[in-house]
Amino acid sequence: METGLFYSKSGQAQAGFTLIELMISLTLGLLIVAAAIQLFITGITSYKLQKAMAHIQDNASLGLNFIVDDIRKANLSSPVPAINDQTSYAGILLSSNNVGGKIDLNCTDCFSNNQIASFGNANVAGLTNDQLMIRYQAPQGGLDCSGQNVANGTFVIQRYFVGSTSTDLRQSLRCQAAQYTQAMLDAKTTTDRLKLVWGESQVILPNVDLFQIRLGYMDGELNSANSMIAYTDVKNYMALTAAKKNIDGITQTVRPYVHAIQIGVLVRSDDKTGDQSVIKQRNKEPFQVLGTKVNLTPASQDTYLRQVVDQTISLRNAMGWVSEGCDSSKSSSCTNGGGWNMINAQRGSTLIIVLMIVLMITIVGTLAIRQSISSLKLVSNHQIQTLLAQNADTALMYFQDPNTQQNLASANGVVGFFKNENNKNAELVFCFSGTDPFALTKAAYRLNSANFEPMASNAGMCKVDSSNAANDTASQSSGRKQVVTQVYIKREINPTAPFADLSRGTEVFGAKTENNIRLRVYVVSVMQGLLTSDALFKADRDINKGCLTKSIDNNGANDVATCLKQNIEKPLYNIQVAEYRFLSDFEPSSS
Repeated sequence: METGLFYSKSGQAQAGFTLIELMISLTLGLLIVAAAIQLFITGITSYKLQKAMAHIQDNASLGLNFIVDDIRKANLSSPVPAINDQTSYAGILLSSNNVGGKIDLNCTDCFSNNQIASFGNANVAGLTNDQLMIRYQAPQGGLDCSGQNVANGTFVIQRYFVGSTSTDLRQSLRCQAAQYTQAMLDAKTTTDRLKLVWGESQVILPNVDLFQIRLGYMDGELNSANSMIAYTDVKNYMALTAAKKNIDGITQTVRPYVHAIQIGVLVRSDDKTGDQSVIKQRNKEPFQVLGTKVNLTPASQDTYLRQVVDQTISLRNAMGWVSEGCDSSKSSSCTNGGGWNMINAQRGSTLIIVLMIVLMITIVGTLAIRQSISSLKLVSNHQIQTLLAQNADTALMYFQDPNTQQNLASANGVVGFFKNENNKNAELVFCFSGTDPFALTKAAYRLNSANFEPMASNAGMCKVDSSNAANDTASQSSGRKQVVTQVYIKREINPTAPFADLSRGTEVFGAKTENNIRLRVYVVSVMQGLLTSDALFKADRDINKGCLTKSIDNNGANDVATCLKQNIEKPLYNIQVAEYRFLSDFEPSSS
């Protein structure tokens, strides 16, 4: 009888996993899962850090460039080519004396105790946010920082300050603008002043913890080898001892003239970087803003990423100074025994190139890689704009070089050309390249016709043909083969006060006659290396073609700026303008 019992034929029993083996398996599994989770958390943390860094770099690059471009225009068309706290209608407003007697600024937050006001700061211990106010005459139509339309020749006052609104609670660097014209100002008096109307403030740079400015002035005699540009804040500048000088026969007490502006900004990211002790510890340590140690308040020592951004801007329209009672026969720096002069050589640092170090972190995830590529594109665009600005600066510095000005001011130079009454409405154009780029033989001119006529064969506008010897190294300037720089010169025909540029006094040996001329210089730099064709260099009646063959100023109808903006190739370009006054000894010709 069978009992139903089963048994192994081999006589060996089957055995499963033991408890120890199961525990080891679970432990190994947990370690693998923990490593995967840690890798995921590290990736998320790195992504947040990269995103915060990208936001800071993007905002700083775009916002700071906007401010720098406007500051470079400060003091354009000002009555006096210099700035201190007493200069009326100045390009930098340091005190209420700079506003102008006929203008009611209509701004309660602009000045305090006769100097530009500063504002409290809840994020930084012991420091306040500075305020910067500039004034310039718009060289062409466009928009001001408040988004208002600006006509050519309109005077614009812009104030930069840190603040917030009821709809945007972030502390951001904002800009607010007001406008007026010369006709509006001429219709007013010191008793019936022109009341300005301000536009809405707009965000220029978001999430700003601190905004500081420094004024650069010549510390020492202008022609002394021991002199240098010193920088200080507005409060300390106003505390400088004012020196008594004999200016135009009148004893005046003046402070040093301001030749440069330094901007320093402490910017934070839009979002926190997570619970990172490294960021918290960094925010507990002081930051260096324009040489000053800045400590965050305990409440601000969080995990927001912060970075200091600074830049130095030379005030090219405020490079003048007043000399007193010097003898022009003994010193080449003197003119007619005193009066307004222009600096022959800039001292100190004129251009500070901000080197942006991009921290590239390899991150697992497509979003982080895309963000890194976007940041790289923005940095490349910033470098291209810096390159274009440097080429334009090179042309302007060459134009105002003392050795160059001797040829420019001669009877057969640029000044002699414009002193001919038949040419006062003309427009000269040069391709800035090679040696002696401002010789008239290398120029083209435009008078009554719509086209430029060359002074000599193959002269005038920049050309794309590198084999043409008349182009002098293929129309590229500064040895850079990717950039072409074209210079336009026009005579400023708006009337000025008689003898405004001569010193007042008596002369027993002979009378003086006014014989000066104002020239406005436009510099257009274009990144040639990124163009897909040579259409910009070929004359064409189409407003969107042949941009470099058009006039610089044609009331916005068909000029260089309009063409470059609307061109289908979207060229990268930079346009800068400066004004110069020449006093010459020869009489103008009308033949």
